[in-house]
Amino acid sequence: MRCVIESLFTTIKSVHALANIYAFWFSHPNSRHETFAMSHTSQAQQINKGLWLGLLGIVIFSATLPLTKLAIGSIEAPQLSPWFITFGRAAVAGVLSVLYLQAQYLAGAKQLPSAGQWRLLAFTAFGVVLAFPLFLALALQYVPSTHGAVVTGLL
Repeated sequence: MRCVIESLFTTIKSVHALANIYAFWFSHPNSRHETFAMSHTSQAQQINKGLWLGLLGIVIFSATLPLTKLAIGSIEAPQLSPWFITFGRAAVAGVLSVLYLQAQYLAGAKQLPSAGQWRLLAFTAFGVVLAFPLFLALALQYVPSTHGAVVTGLL
């Protein structure tokens, strides 16, 4: 029971941190220095919105392992290839991300990464978009999604 309470407390702290990041970075780009000068009500509303968005992100991410297990099946009864699942997820996420970032760039809200940031971005994308989902799908062929959730939680 103590582990569950500690896990819940850690999740709440993470969501609160996401809310503060959201309140700071997603305010109007030209008024970031005014973020801390906002009225208490406006700041509380942004933190509340950030908490709900953080919770939504956690709920969506928590469905990753069971849905991946459902899609790939097991070694005895395979469904879809882990490679297909990995590249399908990457393609859908990539198209949606490009559309969103293009809209933000055209609106003047975001800039392209600098030359030095592209290498770090590619390294991160390799790990997050390809390596993690692929190894997760390969491992879930052999173990239940609950075991994978425990290992992922320890990471």
